[in-house]
Amino acid sequence: MGTGIKGLVARDLEETLTVVGTALDCNTVDELRCEVLRLLEDVFKTGSSNFFIATGPNQQIDFERVISRSIEDRFLAQFRQYYYRIDPFLKVSDSPQGSTVLTTEEVIPLQELIRGEYYNDFLRHQSIHHQMTLWLRKGDRFLGIVA
Repeated sequence: MGTGIKGLVARDLEETLTVVGTALDCNTVDELRCEVLRLLEDVFKTGSSNFFIATGPNQQIDFERVISRSIEDRFLAQFRQYYYRIDPFLKVSDSPQGSTVLTTEEVIPLQELIRGEYYNDFLRHQSIHHQMTLWLRKGDRFLGIVA
């Protein structure tokens, strides 16, 4: 991602233009978020995703306005009620300087994750075995997270 437009191969550029074109066709922010998730799922070959939006002057995640795809409502409710507190991917208050994507190992050692409550009582029941977190920023402003 850090190579700039000259480093994009034709397929990457095509996927990027598809996302941008679709985003421009959306009429609301929530419609935009749903469409971006759908397209990113195609690009990253994933089966589910979340879009956490940051709101307010402190740019905090609004857990009531999470847009999710292919995640059951009961898991979203559990997440809002409890699991957001122990989610190691949300505990990272800021991604490393200059980074927009964090791997699991950059957040928490894999062995520690799979021994913990968050994985065993929450992720595993959803058949989620891999997670990628994209921190969205515009300059110094935190906009949200795509996971």
